[in-house]
Amino acid sequence: MDDQQRMMHNQGQMANTNVLQQYGIPQQGDDPSDQRKQEIGDILQQIMTITDQSLDEAQARCRKHTLNCHRMKPALFSVLCEIKEKTVLSIRNSQEEEPPDPQLMRLDNMLIAEGVAGPEKGGGSSAAANATAAASGGQPDSAIEHSDYRAKLAQIRQIYHTELDKYEQACNEFTTHVVNLLREQSRTRPIAPKEIERMVGIIRKNFCICIETEYMRL
Repeated sequence: MDDQQRMMHNQGQMANTNVLQQYGIPQQGDDPSDQRKQEIGDILQQIMTITDQSLDEAQARCRKHTLNCHRMKPALFSVLCEIKEKTVLSIRNSQEEEPPDPQLMRLDNMLIAEGVAGPEKGGGSSAAANATAAASGGQPDSAIEHSDYRAKLAQIRQIYHTELDKYEQACNEFTTHVVNLLREQSRTRPIAPKEIERMVGIIRKNFCICIETEYMRL
């Protein structure tokens, strides 16, 4: 009789243990901090094995949904974003800043002087007035040369602004596409808003270089 009671008692304990484990309820004597460390370790292990996995689209959607619903995701992403920012800053500080291209600097000065570029695109007003005054007081040949120069400059300015509009439209479309893509990726990757802003700045800078290079060919 005693043996039968002991067996029933042991079976009841095992059943209770299985129920607690099934619903994630800590058992008596379990340390919550140890469980938390185990959860973090499991998450990091899953992250390390992501590159070796091949998922179809349905599995990928399921994994993304599981990640987004996990209660540790905000804390994990915050730490990863902080690590990325520190890494970027250390790399940026270790690299020497590239000196500006003298040819591009001369081109910038010329565009500002001719009123094509600049904050108000009016930098060439005084230069044009001085050139007109000098031409009016000079020889007829110089006046003809100045007229040809102004006609050629007007033609170049028109081509430049036409190409500039095309580049600005392409830049805006490409930038919008990149921002939308990064925002979508930020749901499953540690991408901070500051990183998106930095990427937009790099894109616009490269487009400006393309515009200046195109103008130099005119």
